[in-house]
Amino acid sequence: MYIHKNLTYKFLITFILFNIVILTYGIQLDISGDIWNRYTLRRYGGHFTYSYFSLEQGLFSFQPKISDKITGNFSVNIYGVPSYSNYYYYSWRYEIKSSYVEFNQLIPAIENKLMFGLDKIYFGLLYDWDYLTIEKTLEEKEDVLSYQDFGLRFSGYIDDYGEYAISIINGELGYYNNDLNPALVANLRLAPAKLITFGGSIYYEKPTNYRYVDTSKYRNVIGSGILKVNSTIVDLTFEYLTQNYRLLYPQVYEYITNSRGIMIMPVIKLKPLIGYDFDIVLRYDWWDANTEMDSNAVSTIIGGLNYNILRDKDGAPNLIMQINWEREIHEYAPEEPVDQILAQLRWRFNSRILN
Repeated sequence: MYIHKNLTYKFLITFILFNIVILTYGIQLDISGDIWNRYTLRRYGGHFTYSYFSLEQGLFSFQPKISDKITGNFSVNIYGVPSYSNYYYYSWRYEIKSSYVEFNQLIPAIENKLMFGLDKIYFGLLYDWDYLTIEKTLEEKEDVLSYQDFGLRFSGYIDDYGEYAISIINGELGYYNNDLNPALVANLRLAPAKLITFGGSIYYEKPTNYRYVDTSKYRNVIGSGILKVNSTIVDLTFEYLTQNYRLLYPQVYEYITNSRGIMIMPVIKLKPLIGYDFDIVLRYDWWDANTEMDSNAVSTIIGGLNYNILRDKDGAPNLIMQINWEREIHEYAPEEPVDQILAQLRWRFNSRILN
């Protein structure tokens, strides 16, 4: 295994400076971690194509409380997977997952927060996805929208009936091309009853300086509708996702795609039935990246078993064993299905080191 020296030095310097500031000013600090150790076995075309162990996530988060109404968050993810070109070489990487300051109760009359920095995008299932299946959300899996972005977010709760969020973020093209127009994201969820939550999200992007493109005709509009039903035995999560993407290259061609898909995920909780803290997780995804083309859709079937080995004082699992089987089926007939077996041990912790 090899970790680049520059990566180690940069991380250590950042960590040391961060702790010097915390210790100097005596700021309350919470530290949490979410670590995923995984085994992956993949089969394609009747043959096993690869098999490996990996650290898929080593997420460490630092949450200082700057004042009664101001908090911060800085999260770094360290992970390592084997190189496909050289199975004897392990590729270690790190990425910043979040870095923001959050101001609470700027408007006294309503519950609200203002976030500035890098954080999750409050869209669809992205911001509260807890990986009951090892697979990502439909948005991330199909490269419709990334997990995080830089920007500004105003959010809060509507008494006990739901939550809202309005965000201005760089957007996919803005992140890479310094676009002058940010993307706008709006999210609303309502929970009129404790067992039911439903809502929707909209993402709108219209860049201004994308090279070689007539941006007056460009747009990227993504919509999501979600429904969650919770009960003692069965939880159900449903999402409908759609995208309209239009790009015009002057005097060359106009590129328009309409995409749509669904995700259905029932979770059967066995503890009330057998006394042991197991969950059976089933999931079905269907995604058509271009509805104008025939035989373009992809279906994904997932079956899994989660064993919640330990829970914290609030009842949230902090040591979980997950086993998933996943099959990807292409509507295009000659394409062979892809099977994966994933086994993951996930453990989490949360600790306060300064008061």
